[in-house]
Amino acid sequence: MTLIVACLAASCAPRPAPTPMPAAATATLRVPTQSATPSPACKPAPTAPALPETATLASDPAPLTNYFNRGGELPALINHMQAANVLPLFPGSLEAVSADVDGDGADDIALSLQDPTITTAPRPPGALYVWFCRSGEYTVDYDLQPGPGQAAPVLLASSDLTGDGAGEIVFGRPTCGAHTCFLALGVLSWDGQALTDVFSGSSEDLPSPTIVVAPGPDGAGTIAVTAGGVMSVGAGPPRPRTRTWTWIPTARTFVPGRDVPAPPVFRVHVVQDADAAFEAGDLDAASALYQRALEDAALQEWDAPPATPASLKAYVHYRLVLLALARAGREAAQQEFDSMVGATTGVPEAEPYLALAELVLQEPEPVNLAAACNLVRSYAADHTAEVLDPLYYGYDNRVYTPADLCPFE
Repeated sequence: MTLIVACLAASCAPRPAPTPMPAAATATLRVPTQSATPSPACKPAPTAPALPETATLASDPAPLTNYFNRGGELPALINHMQAANVLPLFPGSLEAVSADVDGDGADDIALSLQDPTITTAPRPPGALYVWFCRSGEYTVDYDLQPGPGQAAPVLLASSDLTGDGAGEIVFGRPTCGAHTCFLALGVLSWDGQALTDVFSGSSEDLPSPTIVVAPGPDGAGTIAVTAGGVMSVGAGPPRPRTRTWTWIPTARTFVPGRDVPAPPVFRVHVVQDADAAFEAGDLDAASALYQRALEDAALQEWDAPPATPASLKAYVHYRLVLLALARAGREAAQQEFDSMVGATTGVPEAEPYLALAELVLQEPEPVNLAAACNLVRSYAADHTAEVLDPLYYGYDNRVYTPADLCPFE
């Protein structure tokens, strides 16, 4: 685990802006208005106080406030709370944050605490607290309590992501099922009077997330969340995708960009990319991707009948017939169909896709692509088990309908 810890025992002296750490999620916090002059550093008397009892810290942080103000050391406290299962854990999370959050030159403290007495839930509930160093002592000025059924938040990063010299706190609320966890992310940022959540959009649809936080030029920091996929056989072959949030100063918020899928590893994902290019009108890209799906021996198969490598390749041949029809007319499509017949002879899984190819070839010149697509969709609707079921690769992948099998209207 990474731990951001500075001088919390005998003093809390001013320090430079915090350094980058990994990322993540939600809330608004009111704190006293910052004075025009820097707040004096917190300098508790070094009395070596006893470590606090842990059972109720998630709901009552007062013992921690007393501990800090009597000179208690954060590293010793962390070890104490880890042993008592008070600190919520998540891959890449932090045990604590010690950083100048409000830009007054003195380090503040952030801790997320879970209830160690609750063992029935997948993850115990808990709360996130921030102690501000003001007038020479620590006080709790942030208190994010869990909603019904919510788990304790996790601290994921502390870094100046907005270019204002104060550190943002990135955190997340985990939700975990039998196989997969999700994170609802948020970013706490000082606006001159309060810490507010400046994270827009949602990250809760990104399963098994990995988070990378990075400051950017002119203070435009980024938070990149990569979804590793749903860790269940029923979800089908996983394909990571990354969504990046970027700080927009004029809007004072982190704004999400579009999802960017990782390069395909499984053959079916190359086919789905080809279909997407076809639907977008990029026929050259679609053609190259379909050919790769047929020829690239390095691509991995996902064999989950009725979705088989043989049925997938037969579908690709059908798409190449349709593509040839759209690009060059019936004669070119007939040549592609002849290649399909040669490549799929003796392959039972190819029969429904041969039928689709024969349907589009029924169109006389000049070819009416919309009419050909109507025939394909009608056939697919009447033969769902033969045509669509072999294209089902799990609920975390594209699910095809009759309309998806031919894109022309």
